[in-house]
Amino acid sequence: MKKKLVFLDLDGTLWTLDGIPESAKKAIALARNNGHKVFANTGRTQSEAAKELYSIPLDGYVFSAGSHIIADQKECLCKPLSMEQIQAIQDFLDPLDVGYSLEGKERTFMNKANQKFFAKAQEANRVGVGVFPDFSKMKKEDFGQIMKVSVHSKDPIDFSNLSSLGLVFTPFTIEAVKDYFIGEITMKEYTKGTAIDFLKSHYKDYETMAFGDSENDVSMLLEADISVAMGNGNETVKKIADHITDDINKDGLYKAFEYYGLLTR
Repeated sequence: MKKKLVFLDLDGTLWTLDGIPESAKKAIALARNNGHKVFANTGRTQSEAAKELYSIPLDGYVFSAGSHIIADQKECLCKPLSMEQIQAIQDFLDPLDVGYSLEGKERTFMNKANQKFFAKAQEANRVGVGVFPDFSKMKKEDFGQIMKVSVHSKDPIDFSNLSSLGLVFTPFTIEAVKDYFIGEITMKEYTKGTAIDFLKSHYKDYETMAFGDSENDVSMLLEADISVAMGNGNETVKKIADHITDDINKDGLYKAFEYYGLLTR
């Protein structure tokens, strides 16, 4: 069997509100012992990665929806937003009654509306959720490490005007706050899928495999040789996946690793 290069989304795929299931930890350890490579592939920036992520050994990390890649402990790619892009986003969002965060590789900042939103999310004990400093705390050098912008609104927003700046808005669903319009603004040229394509050149003899549960996982599920939707995932990912495993709380990750033979030599 050809060795696999496995990419795991985080929220709803690798972990739940209660953390990483023990069966998922076991599956990842067994797969790596059998010569497969396992990467986290997340929209979160490195500064927002929860301590739980580093509690299990992995071969690398894709942060910031594909614009920041670390493989075998080496940074392979890091493309922050430009100052022009950040300014355009802020000029567009500031007049609106929405919460948003400027999410950085090293530091993340929020407007006051987003601080209130995340304080509420903290009450639900979401893994890795934190309330970050407001924009008044930003220094000049902080703008040079902003990777993406997350948005939380009570009403839908049309972001098509940002396309000319090379930006795209990707909406997705978070079950704990499903009544909100949520998504992230990223550079169009980088996605979770382009990260897989990038890493294939580093691991040429591996077959790629991706696991996801939400809309922002679509690009990597389409790019991977094998795509797996979590049983708790939404219909968008289930329609395009090669395989639908069980829910995350029912050992879904372990069962899929077992189904594809990653747990035995």
